[in-house]
Amino acid sequence: MTWRTVAARDLRAYLADGTLRNFGALFAIGGLAAGFAAAGDASGSTVLAAAVAVLSLGAAPLTAALLAHDSLPTRRTTGRARLTLSLPYTRRAYVLGTAAGVFGVAVGSLAVAVAAATGVAVLAGAVTDAGLVALVTLTGVGLAGAFVGGPLAATATLRSSTLAAGVTAALYGGALVWPAVVAVAASVAGVSSPSAATTAAVALSPVQAAALTLSAGGVSVTPLAGTLPWWVGAAVLAAWTVGGTAVAAERFDGLEL
Repeated sequence: MTWRTVAARDLRAYLADGTLRNFGALFAIGGLAAGFAAAGDASGSTVLAAAVAVLSLGAAPLTAALLAHDSLPTRRTTGRARLTLSLPYTRRAYVLGTAAGVFGVAVGSLAVAVAAATGVAVLAGAVTDAGLVALVTLTGVGLAGAFVGGPLAATATLRSSTLAAGVTAALYGGALVWPAVVAVAASVAGVSSPSAATTAAVALSPVQAAALTLSAGGVSVTPLAGTLPWWVGAAVLAAWTVGGTAVAAERFDGLEL
């Protein structure tokens, strides 16, 4: 059996326990609110893109982190992982399928929100910048992936959901304040800031990487946009997503269940 089987099973479980439905409903409400806000404003395209940015860069990665942080610890403590792995699954396929399931919920919910927002805006005749909305949405997808891979890697060997929540919160908060952390570390080490080294270090934060990726559409929301090309941000998000999931699989593979 493959990781796709695990992902499909997890998505069915998220649907059965109401997780997918509840997140979908919350994102739909947010999307409708965004659409009506854009429809009622003269600068509809700007308002719509900003509202979609809140959903894509705020709500989607937070949803991913919330679902990812205890996916593996809970399944270990409840025995679900042991039961599933008694079937012909490899542990790596199990972790990859778990990641894909979480990613599917976050991205599916985001898709509902973006569809609702753009649908209302278009029906109301508001001016929309489809390219900018698409860029913001895709960047949000990348950031959500980063906050699937990162938390899974950080919590793969844990059994306590409380500890997993604390580790994930630290990871999420650290990503937000990473530029300040780099600045303090550079000051202590006597490294001039900004410099090529500190700029590269700041770009390692998935939040900063997402902001840098937006510069592909001429959106400048981070100082990195003037010093690094947008694709560096996209590459960092991909590294967090793929690399984080790979690290989680490697760590989980050696565990005693």
